[in-house]
This record gives sequence, C-alpha cells and structure tokens, in this order.
Amino acid sequence: MKKAIETHCFGFALLIFALFANVIAFAQDGGATVSKTTTTSSSSAENVPVADWYTAPWVWIVGGLVLVLIIVALTRNSNKTSATTTTRVTRTTEVD
Repeated sequence: MKKAIETHCFGFALLIFALFANVIAFAQDGGATVSKTTTTSSSSAENVPVADWYTAPWVWIVGGLVLVLIIVALTRNSNKTSATTTTRVTRTTEVD
C-alpha cells in the first residue's frame, strides 16, 4: 500500500512539474518578428538553390524503414525455443 502511494505521489509530482514547465515555455514567447535571408549557389550550368539533405522525401522514407527494421530486430521474439540439453553423468565407483 505504501509503495502504491509513493508511486501516485511521484506521478502527481511529475504532472505538476510538466505543467509548470509548459507554462514557463509559453511565457518565453515574445511574439518577435523574424526575418530570414536565403542564399543560393550556382552550379556550372544553371542557378540551382542549395537544398538541405533532410528536405528530400527519400531520406525520410529510407530513415523510417531503417528505424522500423531496428525496432523489429530488437523486439522480435525468436520462435525457436531455447532447448537446453541436460546430460546426466552417473559415476559408479566400486569400493573394495
């Protein structure tokens, strides 16, 4: 019973902490205006804007597939039962 009360108290304290952290984070918003300048680089044939690697959709698809494969590999339960072979050794000793 005491353990259950401690668990609920910890959860309540975590909830209160998250609430205050959220309030503090929203209090930081000043509503300032942001200006952004972009630059482009020219290739040998034409002026092509430089794109970041993470804006390409294929990067996200490949990354998602790799992540799914890692999760499946880590959580996969092997269907093979770990059959342990027990060998009994009986020794007979003759006493004269």
